[in-house]
Amino acid sequence: MCGGEKERKGIGTRNQRETMTKAIMDERDIGQSEERMKSRNGTSHLQDWVNTIIGMKELSTDEKAELQLQFPHGLDDNALLGTCEVQDMTEAISRLMNGTDTMAEVRTSLARVHEQQVIQFFDHLVESVERVPMSGETVDEFEFRRRETSLEHRTSYLKYRQEPFQVRDKFLDGDRFYRDNKYVDAYSSFCDAIFACEARPLAELSDHYSEEFEGKKVPFNLVYLNLKMKQIESLLLAKDYERASIYSHALLTWMTVHSARDVAGYFASYHSESYSLLQIWMGEAEIALGNHHRAIDKCSVAIRNFCQLKSTVALERSIYSVRQNFFEQLIESYEKGGDLKGVPEDRAKANIVVSQHREKGFEQGQFILNDLVTALRIAKNGDTIFLEEGTYTNGAMDPNQMENPEKKVPFEIRKAVCLIGCSASKCIISGSIVKWGSSAVLLKRLKLEVGLDIDSNEDVYFMDGVTVLEDCVIESPVNTCMYVISPNFATETTVKFRHCIFDGLGNCKRMLCFQGPRPRISIDSCCVNELYSFITVITPEEKTSAIITVADSVFYDLQDGLKIIVHHESNLVGTMTGCQFDLIKYDQDCPSHAFSMTGGTTQLLGNMIYCSHLDSIGFSLHSLKRVDIDMNLIETGAEVPRALALGQGVVLSENLNVNISSTEIIGLRIGFQISNQFKEMNHCILRDCSAKQCSLGLFVKCAEPESTSSSEINQELTLFQCHFDSCYYALMCDDLQSKIEVINSSFYDIPKPLLIAKLNMLNFNARGNEYKLSRDFHVEGFVKEDDSSDDTASHKTNHSDQDAKRHQMYLYFATKENLPHRMAIDVKHFQIIGSAQDELQLMQKFKMFRESPLIE
Repeated sequence: MCGGEKERKGIGTRNQRETMTKAIMDERDIGQSEERMKSRNGTSHLQDWVNTIIGMKELSTDEKAELQLQFPHGLDDNALLGTCEVQDMTEAISRLMNGTDTMAEVRTSLARVHEQQVIQFFDHLVESVERVPMSGETVDEFEFRRRETSLEHRTSYLKYRQEPFQVRDKFLDGDRFYRDNKYVDAYSSFCDAIFACEARPLAELSDHYSEEFEGKKVPFNLVYLNLKMKQIESLLLAKDYERASIYSHALLTWMTVHSARDVAGYFASYHSESYSLLQIWMGEAEIALGNHHRAIDKCSVAIRNFCQLKSTVALERSIYSVRQNFFEQLIESYEKGGDLKGVPEDRAKANIVVSQHREKGFEQGQFILNDLVTALRIAKNGDTIFLEEGTYTNGAMDPNQMENPEKKVPFEIRKAVCLIGCSASKCIISGSIVKWGSSAVLLKRLKLEVGLDIDSNEDVYFMDGVTVLEDCVIESPVNTCMYVISPNFATETTVKFRHCIFDGLGNCKRMLCFQGPRPRISIDSCCVNELYSFITVITPEEKTSAIITVADSVFYDLQDGLKIIVHHESNLVGTMTGCQFDLIKYDQDCPSHAFSMTGGTTQLLGNMIYCSHLDSIGFSLHSLKRVDIDMNLIETGAEVPRALALGQGVVLSENLNVNISSTEIIGLRIGFQISNQFKEMNHCILRDCSAKQCSLGLFVKCAEPESTSSSEINQELTLFQCHFDSCYYALMCDDLQSKIEVINSSFYDIPKPLLIAKLNMLNFNARGNEYKLSRDFHVEGFVKEDDSSDDTASHKTNHSDQDAKRHQMYLYFATKENLPHRMAIDVKHFQIIGSAQDELQLMQKFKMFRESPLIE
């Protein structure tokens, strides 16, 4: 593909880096220039350092002999770092400063050598520990981080070797410099405090106190996190944006991989506010350097890492809000002309330059033209066409559209070309576009205006081959903006969007439609707003093997996100990861869907869906072979009155294999709904899922009226370690053909936790579950209503107190809590399980304990 941007070489200017480095080195009285030792293939860096010490001319003969005795065969990485592999520099420094045997010998020798050898040692140590870039980190950022990590640690070590210090002292120094707006000095002090923290227990970490921790002793890892946050904030205020961004990204990664209290990723899970704050700092630093795309991409990496945590069972909305803010700033930057990096290079390497303000001709190996139509006609395969500022239209009328005389001839792209603009706001292609043939085409840094109003008949067709749109703005108020057409099974039509902005101007009904056997659509790091539906299908009755991939994108002010309704026997593959939705209503008579799909397989990971109205469905999935839903959040906000809510979180029907894990539903009428009207067996497992403040947490619905004698099972459902909180009902099953098992789940503040059709109790099993009322639900003036239908006559006396509590909770939820109204049900058809005692008695009665549960 021609016309791609060069790899990013760094995030700050060289002068900024040199100024900060000089200030730090001068302040620490180190008169050595920084030169990192190059790697030698097949040789240990640390062994090189030991051999260097032994061969030093500055040492006396006795010192050389002593070192030779200590290290007769040199020293390899494992000998220095210990028998166990270290996770990071924190652990490496701890072993260096506190290790015994060989480490004690190394520490003693290091204390006696000159500064140049200390520099070499820490360079080698960092290279031995930091071997590969982190996820989302470029090679240049990785090399920069290794250099600066070595500089900071060796500088602090030399100061510590001269006069040992403690964490508290350096923390207070840094805090004082911070309050005096001396941010470079504050950064330096926090570097020293971090070294002392890593060098525990020599730094007497247990003596670390500060006002932030209210005089309490603080665990090492929490102190380290706090100091790193202070260090990064000082860098940001000192306008050293490169370090601030790289260090923020590194600390975010540390929070997701580091373990505490036997929990992997403990600090990301339990200190989510710090996690979000680091995202903000990282993005602000990148934007200050003019790198809006990097700000978004790094935030997406942070979201992705957070979603992969084993310890996390619910998403944090804040980590998505941060990224949405950066998308909005990207839109503002496009409106102001966009990122101009790479424009001179793209202009220089172009074969054809289109400008409305230059004379036609041939200059310095480039054709200069005044219109895009001519450029597309004379271009050869592999050419790059560069468009200068202006609006490019095709004024010719389409002779094939006699019934539509206002329709103009579209821009036709028939060759493998790169079409690159100078600005995503000032370089405009207005009108229809058709991409023909199997060639690959790149559209970059352009604004596509498809139609002027809702009655316009412009559109864009991708008929074959591969088309990539990068850093583009697509504006369209028309009914259907773009079509992806796959003509046959032999060829694919692929369209990829990256860092693009889609704006429906409040009128567009369908931004993107597809048709045919093998279309391929990829949406990566894009922003979609103000339209009815983003992706839909032209011919839902046809079978297709389409592949739809949507990742790290933001959708707001739209009614339907992806509504991919195809023939149920299709082999469609739909994947959506790391996306954010804010759904609104344009058509009050139709519900909205974030993601709806039939036919094929789907994977939904790490998505956040916010419903600002009462009639929304998060995921609606039907007739699929496999469904994987992991780490998603679907909610209506607490500020939205939920009483009349009709929305549902996840709706499933006729799906062969379903796995749902770590997905949370908040404030919808029904959290999860599952049904199957066919004879083919369906399997569904819910792990670590939760429903909060819903009318009904999980509804196993009878798909159609069944005979009371029906006993053929067509659905197996298992709930494992799920949580239901502040709902009227947790689980209700009125289906007689579902086999259900509820294991180790919790039901907090649920008036009626489990309602199972009495005729289906032989297919139900529950064990190890917790039933708990966590608060007082007293309502002044409460009078118990008569509800004898809840229990049989023989149990009225025993259950009278339980009935009173239920009615009191109903009244409390209806008057004090923001919950959807309670669903009307005929309780006489259901067996109610409201406590651990009920569960035990009923399972014994129906002999439902099983030795082999549905899941291991």
